[in-house]
Amino acid sequence: MSLHLFVEPGVEALVDRLAVELAGPVADPFLPELVAVPSFGTQAWLTARLAERLGAVEEHGGILAGVEFVYPATIVRRALGDDTPTAWTTGPLTWPVFDVLAAQGGPPDLMRAHAIADLFDRYTLYRSEMVRRWAAADAYGDATGHPLRDHQRWQPELWRALRGCLGRTTDAEVFERLVAELTDGTRVVPAEAIPQRLFLFGFGGLPVPHLRVLAALARTREVHLFVPVASPQRWGLLEANLRGALALPVRRGSLAEYEGLGADGGHPGVSGWGRAGREAQILLLGVCRAEGARIVAPTEPVSGPAGPVTLLARMQAEVRADRPPPADGVHRHRLDPADESIRWHRTYGAARQVEVLRDALLHLFAASAPDEAPFEPRDVAVLCRDVATYAPLVEATFAGDPDHGLPPIPVVVADKSVRTDEPLLDTAAALLDLVEGRFRATDVLAFASLGPVRRRFGFDAGALDLLATWRVATNTRWGLGPAEHRRFGLPDGLDAHTWRAALDQLLVGAMMADAGARLGPGAVAPFADIGTDEAEVAGRL
Repeated sequence: MSLHLFVEPGVEALVDRLAVELAGPVADPFLPELVAVPSFGTQAWLTARLAERLGAVEEHGGILAGVEFVYPATIVRRALGDDTPTAWTTGPLTWPVFDVLAAQGGPPDLMRAHAIADLFDRYTLYRSEMVRRWAAADAYGDATGHPLRDHQRWQPELWRALRGCLGRTTDAEVFERLVAELTDGTRVVPAEAIPQRLFLFGFGGLPVPHLRVLAALARTREVHLFVPVASPQRWGLLEANLRGALALPVRRGSLAEYEGLGADGGHPGVSGWGRAGREAQILLLGVCRAEGARIVAPTEPVSGPAGPVTLLARMQAEVRADRPPPADGVHRHRLDPADESIRWHRTYGAARQVEVLRDALLHLFAASAPDEAPFEPRDVAVLCRDVATYAPLVEATFAGDPDHGLPPIPVVVADKSVRTDEPLLDTAAALLDLVEGRFRATDVLAFASLGPVRRRFGFDAGALDLLATWRVATNTRWGLGPAEHRRFGLPDGLDAHTWRAALDQLLVGAMMADAGARLGPGAVAPFADIGTDEAEVAGRL
């Protein structure tokens, strides 16, 4: 068996190669093919494209069957079996970190414990050799063996304290043993878990531990990697100049000794924005070289765009060819004022961005050329940096308003977390964030506006507006009362600008008649502009 690496400048070409491999004969036709993808969005897109190629009859699209889509972590779990370590992942590790910090005399801070657990989880995956050294000796080095700075030395100390608290070897140590067993053949993976051929599609790079698992599987199976690259020209330079296997881990900036592997020269988009992808590709190429993989990559020079040249096509061609900018910095291309291949919208706020996007898409669907197939929603992929923030805005805005002539746009939001997708879990997590924080006024109002909280306490839109008005009028800033102020070093008994002070003003104002400036019980200045019916809203608050 062997490892195969396919490299193409576009995912469409990679789909063609994947379809050819899937169409080949298999040892057991009753076992589903296993295809790993980086996201749900990729899975949906790939399913449609493979159905057009594999299940099509003449000009009609077909149905894709017998293919199971998974994520890389699923392959790792199936390969390592029931012994796959999970104790040092973010969720299970948060509470042990919290306990160890508390035992060491630190302030009880669940948010800090969660952040440290997440950091250690990523160390286990991306810096496994470093944390294995931390566990095995009184070591204070980074992944490349260089000493840690003084302000970082708490990390290996906490790592060793956690190891002692849990009373077991770390996930990195267990993973190393399991991969060694998988490599030397003492651990056998059944065909029902992972069939005799395995495909990974659309990954620009993978963590080295995952690559090691794939390399071990390639000793008994056919493992195919389909990797998109921004520039085949730059990939060719990497392939030509990387000789031998890399001595992992590699310190960033230490690849300058290999001509062509550095970030200098070529297109600035490939060298700058593509740095993370290029470094991941170097690691991938190094592992494939060490395993003797078959590498299939474009060998023909990258040609320029055919037909009328738009600004987008010109930029894409320059990136693919890794063409550097002119020496004098002046581009001598005449731009067509009617060229709308790239559009830049400046808007205020996330909600307005989504509204402009909706309007642009509606114009796109309605303005197709007569001799071209019209664009459809399934032809569009919307990318954003923060799915949790934009997902509810996109779903609400794209729903449209058919009664007033605004058509809906069907949308599927991919890569949402369970917290984002489940309102009750989102509310519970928001409550934990709230009680571990400062009870900032904006955070409390945001919590009150969550769906489950609104329904439980009867906060309609008018009530929420009233709460926001009261917050400004009473100068509420943060803290439930003096206890929160005391936690952050302020004098005892100081409740100015807290929620307690605001509620005292509201409730005393509701009980006292409006008779000019005066103080109520407890020397509280009443908030006069509150009616008896509004006092019920203050009570629910």
